[in-house]
Amino acid sequence: MNTNENVVPIKNNATLTILENVVLIKNLEIESAELISHLTSELDPEGAFVELILTALAMKRIAKNSLEMETLTGLAKVVSTTVDSALNDATQGIRLAIENASDEKNPKGLTNLIKETVKIAVERELSVTNTKSPFHTVNKEILNLITLVSEKAGAKEVLDNSAHKGSSFNIVMDGIFQEIASQNMDIAEYVNDIPSETGSKVGDEVIYLDSQLTQGKDVRIVSEFKAEDSYSQQKILKELSVAMDNRGAVSGIFVVAKESKNALWAPWTLHSGNRIIVVVDKDKPDKYLIRWAYLYARFLALKTIKSETRDLDLDRISQLIEDAALKLQDFRNIKSAHTGITKSLDDAKRWTNSIEDELKNSFFEIGQVMKPTIN
Repeated sequence: MNTNENVVPIKNNATLTILENVVLIKNLEIESAELISHLTSELDPEGAFVELILTALAMKRIAKNSLEMETLTGLAKVVSTTVDSALNDATQGIRLAIENASDEKNPKGLTNLIKETVKIAVERELSVTNTKSPFHTVNKEILNLITLVSEKAGAKEVLDNSAHKGSSFNIVMDGIFQEIASQNMDIAEYVNDIPSETGSKVGDEVIYLDSQLTQGKDVRIVSEFKAEDSYSQQKILKELSVAMDNRGAVSGIFVVAKESKNALWAPWTLHSGNRIIVVVDKDKPDKYLIRWAYLYARFLALKTIKSETRDLDLDRISQLIEDAALKLQDFRNIKSAHTGITKSLDDAKRWTNSIEDELKNSFFEIGQVMKPTIN
């Protein structure tokens, strides 16, 4: 007999038959003292033997399940490690995204985006063009007051000799732009001394185009005003580009007061990058010229969001602006000629009055001479 206790000899003359759900074993002989001891101790040896077989099958299933469990456990560890790594990466990415979004120095961050959105919403809510705004009713009075102050007799001489020469020109321009913006349902904001997110103050007036026209998109025009006699066209265009970039505008207008250096410049010139230069009289600025430049800059700004303004006939608008430019030039020519005629008439009137006075003096002297002498 084999001394290995794990080996149980079974004689080969046994037969095993499987009938559906029944297993029939005949002539099965097993030499095992342990098996004999176990079965003889049971009241039902046959049942105890069957129980042993079923127990063995259960142990086999357990062994198989244990192997599968080990495999699943290993797989779970791999999945867990992968998920942990992915979560760590995602968490790191979210953390960085939150940091970038909340960074006030990041112009594209969520914080600045929210601030800018809220700022625009508040400005529109309080805008003088909003009929529900508490400032709407005083808009016209304010504009009239600005015009009155800027055109008041004697103001020119005082302002020209003061430190506020440039600022007075800016105030007059702001009044004109406010009026034009109101007529077009835009919002004009005088930001002369207000720095942008970059800290720069370049750009005197920011125009926010009507949000209904732009389908809610933030589209801006910037205007720069100068009354100094030291700006070349190259310097103007450079500063206007800086102002557009600083104020987030897509088109720009530079209004410069007519001085000796630019006396021969054209009233308006168009330049690359949606930039317009306008030269106006410092004391009596041509509002029609400024209005035309405003509308042209507005048209250029709308062209930058053509997909959002598909309902607008941009070609028709372009043609109308060109026609208006021709009419504006004709108007300026006629006005200039009329001014010359009026001046000539005034000179003739003054000359006539002077001759008339001399004639009266002559008649008086004649009369005096012709009086009889009284002794």
